[in-house]
Amino acid sequence: MYESLNVIIAIVFVLCIGDVILDLSHNVPKYWWNLFVHRSLVSVLNLHPSYVSMLVLVAINGNLERLYRSILENKVIGLSLGIFALNLTFLVLLSSKMAYLILVVLFALFVVRLIVANKLKWVGGILFVFVVLISVLYNTLPSIKDRITVDYRTFASKNFALDNNSPASERIHIWRNSIALIEENPFGRFCIDTKEQIWSRLDKTNKEELVEKNAHNNFLEFGLRYGVLGIIVLFLFVLVCFYFFIKYKDFLFLGVLLIFLLFSLTESTLVREMGVIYMAFIFQLHLLNLKKTG
Repeated sequence: MYESLNVIIAIVFVLCIGDVILDLSHNVPKYWWNLFVHRSLVSVLNLHPSYVSMLVLVAINGNLERLYRSILENKVIGLSLGIFALNLTFLVLLSSKMAYLILVVLFALFVVRLIVANKLKWVGGILFVFVVLISVLYNTLPSIKDRITVDYRTFASKNFALDNNSPASERIHIWRNSIALIEENPFGRFCIDTKEQIWSRLDKTNKEELVEKNAHNNFLEFGLRYGVLGIIVLFLFVLVCFYFFIKYKDFLFLGVLLIFLLFSLTESTLVREMGVIYMAFIFQLHLLNLKKTG
């Protein structure tokens, strides 16, 4: 599956880059990533970048596992590094901030495993290459640097006031109102859309400039829909998955779980098509494989 996923991602990446190059052939704006994301991915593929990032991260997780095993077996790692570099470039250009954080978590897990396996000479070299690559991207692509620091800069410019008309500020309001709604309706409100529930509680001066949004958190989303019971069920599911990891020591599955769990903190992935596909296919494939190998 991971080999097929790498091929698919490579094809999508080449097609998107080709589209951008044609559009930018006459004029290259400072923030050219905007055209990459919104023209090639949103307009052409009609998919939100964060959800494409989930699949790219799954591929990167598989690449890191393959690279780890190649190092342990002293095999040639050139092809693995090449595929990893392509997926990493794609992920960076998608400009999903949570994806950046998850990438660091997956890479840290990879490095720790190398240290435990006593492959210290690889650790130094890989860390050096990773830090240099990230530094080059951060300092040469102004859009990436802006994307990473925009929330902090906005909060700082407003003396860290919560209501500062920024996307991060809006998300904090959504979470606070979602928690309040769950406290008022501990058994959930099955038939009422979560966007409508949250919107009715938003009290912002720039409300006319916003659009209705869901909870942007899987646990809060389940709480709004199914009450405290929904949160408990989702939490138990995560605990059971961690139990499977501890039992079978499958780090590939741990990566898949971490991608889902961390994205769950900022996105309601289980009410979007790509998130459902992630759970219904990739997650279940790993769970079935664990039971088969166990």
